[in-house]
Amino acid sequence: MTLRRRSLLPIALAGAIVGLAGCASADAEFAVLDSEAGPEDILPSAFEEPRESATVDDETIRFVGENGDTSLWIARSTESDSGMCLLVHPGGGDAFIGCGDATGVTVSDGEETYALVADGASAPGDSTQISENVYALG
Repeated sequence: MTLRRRSLLPIALAGAIVGLAGCASADAEFAVLDSEAGPEDILPSAFEEPRESATVDDETIRFVGENGDTSLWIARSTESDSGMCLLVHPGGGDAFIGCGDATGVTVSDGEETYALVADGASAPGDSTQISENVYALG
């Protein structure tokens, strides 16, 4: 497998899972997106290639936490008013982005699966909370 194909695999997995995710409310709230951007919200260079095909609103990118050596950000999508993106950078691995309808975003890097939920929404079953809006599943 070439490096280019390998780096696109997580994106393909994220897209497949996002496509299978449940529907979400257009009224979903994410208070972290209303906070002022800080230095932690700047994405590492590992996101350059995945952002070429993603619909991320750069002004709304916010760091939400870490799970081991994996860093996570959320952002609004430019696709629709209710669209959201989950940006994942596994330490030592390729960064990837999954976008979809608000709380319908679930992405996997093949080892860990992450779900995005709106403020005040119920936690997914059998999950570990990373931030108010992001959970590691399983």
